[in-house]
Amino acid sequence: MNVGDKVSDNRMALQLLKGLSDEYKSFRTSVRHLKPLPSFDELRSILELEEQSNASNLLTEVHEEVATPTGWWQEVWKRKTQLRQGQRQCRRSQ
Repeated sequence: MNVGDKVSDNRMALQLLKGLSDEYKSFRTSVRHLKPLPSFDELRSILELEEQSNASNLLTEVHEEVATPTGWWQEVWKRKTQLRQGQRQCRRSQ
């Protein structure tokens, strides 16, 4: 291929897929099995929907983590509560 040569739509679509991070590995695999391969514009639209879905899922996960303390955050919350209770008992005994 030479500078100035026209790039085919199929090649642009494949390059777009190739450039995606590992986060999109399953997306990339699924799209490669579509017959025929979507055009570059179609693929870009599909990818935008995938990104919106991923962002929505991430927001849901973050909301759930904030709403229900789990893991290390639950331990921090528990210790903070214990510390407050200890401070209250200390004040009462004075």
